[in-house]
Amino acid sequence: VLYLKAEIIRALMTSPTQYLTYSDITVGKEAVASLKIKNNSNQDVTLSNFEVTPETVTINLKNKVTLKPGQEVELEAKVKPEKKGYLNMTVKMNTTHPDHPEFVIQGYGNVKESAIFNSK
Repeated sequence: VLYLKAEIIRALMTSPTQYLTYSDITVGKEAVASLKIKNNSNQDVTLSNFEVTPETVTINLKNKVTLKPGQEVELEAKVKPEKKGYLNMTVKMNTTHPDHPEFVIQGYGNVKESAIFNSK
């Protein structure tokens, strides 16, 4: 019997988690989730063509962002929900790294009813 243990380090990684997690979201109140994207490769990597769904979510990264080896950037996603329920969101981007031509980050949260704003 042979056991192998390996620690896989991807060229692009997110921390502290792989998801944008909204912990306390209320209708009508802006919520922010963030994580860091790190370039673990030995080459410069450019992130570009950012696509966010749904469109009510906005992110702080625009145009192109180039990360040198070992460098990281913070991705911040803001949303102001209009109705209660479960929130799913996605941030897609293209990269210049051959192993990750497209990099996708998922986000989620549970939107609660507000005492001030009525959901639609």
